[in-house]
Amino acid sequence: MRWSLSVGLLSALVSSSAALAQPVALVDDTAATELAAPALTPQSLGVGSGFGGMIGERPGGDPIELAFDSDAAGGLQIDLRNGVCMGANDYAVVYLDTRAGGFATTTPLTDISDPGRAAVSGRGTDGAMADVTFPVAPVAFEADFAIAINNVTGTPSANLFELVGGASLTYVATLVATEVVVGCSHLRLEGSIADLGLESGDSFRWAATLLNATNGFRSNEVQGAFATTPANPGIGPIVLGGYNEFTSVPAVRINEVDSDQPSTDTAEFVELLGGPDTRMDGVAVVFFNGSDDASYLALDLDGTSLNATGYLVLGNAGVGAATVIFTDNTLQNGADGVGVYLADATDFPEDTPVTGDGLVDGLVYVTSDADDIGLSSVLLAAGEVAFDEDADGDAAMVSGSRCPNGSGGPGEAGVFRTTPPTPGAANDCIRCGDGFMEGSEDCDDGPANGTAGSCCTASCTVDPSCSADMFVPEADMFVAEDMFTPEDMFVAEDMFVPGDMGHEDMAVPEMDLGTPAMDLGTPDGGASGRDAGFDPPFEDDDGCSCRTPGAGRSPWPALALVFGLALAIRRRR
Repeated sequence: MRWSLSVGLLSALVSSSAALAQPVALVDDTAATELAAPALTPQSLGVGSGFGGMIGERPGGDPIELAFDSDAAGGLQIDLRNGVCMGANDYAVVYLDTRAGGFATTTPLTDISDPGRAAVSGRGTDGAMADVTFPVAPVAFEADFAIAINNVTGTPSANLFELVGGASLTYVATLVATEVVVGCSHLRLEGSIADLGLESGDSFRWAATLLNATNGFRSNEVQGAFATTPANPGIGPIVLGGYNEFTSVPAVRINEVDSDQPSTDTAEFVELLGGPDTRMDGVAVVFFNGSDDASYLALDLDGTSLNATGYLVLGNAGVGAATVIFTDNTLQNGADGVGVYLADATDFPEDTPVTGDGLVDGLVYVTSDADDIGLSSVLLAAGEVAFDEDADGDAAMVSGSRCPNGSGGPGEAGVFRTTPPTPGAANDCIRCGDGFMEGSEDCDDGPANGTAGSCCTASCTVDPSCSADMFVPEADMFVAEDMFTPEDMFVAEDMFVPGDMGHEDMAVPEMDLGTPAMDLGTPDGGASGRDAGFDPPFEDDDGCSCRTPGAGRSPWPALALVFGLALAIRRRR
């Protein structure tokens, strides 16, 4: 695993005492978590040895290492190394600041219903208080979640809680211990970054403390330095002097696939997209045959990285951008599938049934074939169906691409569209005639472009013969409130009183402005406030059915009639 360090943040977080451990900002740039105990450089180093070196440092100054790791599928891992076993009532609490807002201190937390919850609340189960106040610089640390860890011989435990003031903490998840070393010198816990309300590539701040959850007695052992290292605070408040920051590795996605070319397939490729320079050690790409829903080729990505713009291309030798080469005419034309796995290629010998274990992303594609339910139910997200590379009848000339470039989640085939092949570069998603209005296009009615039934030309510009009498809906004068209200036109006392009613006044009721033919916004006329004859689609003088918003008949004759009626009424006042 390789980490990068934000030097500016590190400098801002360093304690004034050079002897103290320095809080760090770690950025994970490895797509898979380490299979063995990581040698992190740098890593968070604990301070204090009040309980003998559980999360701080061993007597003599040998620091305890606590580190986070992540993977491109959203997994989250915590490693505690070089420590000693905790007592049955000792809990390390890792506080996490994951979003705006939260708790600046543990004082509002009151849940002591079990030792883990009590430890998170900064209390003992007997009610004793040992509050933690979090740092305020370089930005305020406000905790949202906490992990309560009890590292005892053989049966460690770790639970994630969302913090709630004055009530029960919200249980979120149990972190699974996947590696436990006798003597407690190494503990590995695994969970999900989604449990923190985050996505791959997101960051969070964290700090850790240690206390006895029965009586609330707190150790001076921390991850995230004190301003000065105190003796054991015991039952009493402490103020942390720093915190660490972790940025998870971004997601890796299948971004483009081209399985079919004219004649012999010599330009096949699969393009991956993720965080720039992400190392792909521990990742494999597997091709699946739709005829039996089993693997026919697996490629290890150990030793490779996404490039400076986040791309990695696997393809035939004739694909100039390809850095992982496979033989011409290998990638089958469909119905078939591709999967990206946190695994080794040796885990997928030929004819291995498709599996979701370790799956990062998948795509099932066809070339005018039926969907392959066996592959789609595993490689694709729920409700998704295979992408058709031959949707426009030109499978040999196009590839399947995420549009917009890089969009969509894992297994989301619905965002794929046919585009010109662009291995190692952003997908060319702007295609006039595909029915999607993008980029500089003024309109796009798909196959109807350039026909009498569309106001959109074959080059995705608006047909001038359709637009001559267009008007913009926002300027539509047939919205009742924009014209006048009944109070503006007349009220009973403004029209006449019984004393001056004359023969000419008796005709007024015949000028009803609310008849269906002149509906200005009544329920019968619809929410637009327009006469139903002016609702889209509009038809111009040439007979075009204009789908471009705003086209329609001239409003002026109707307006003249309405205002004429209004003036006639007012003259009788």
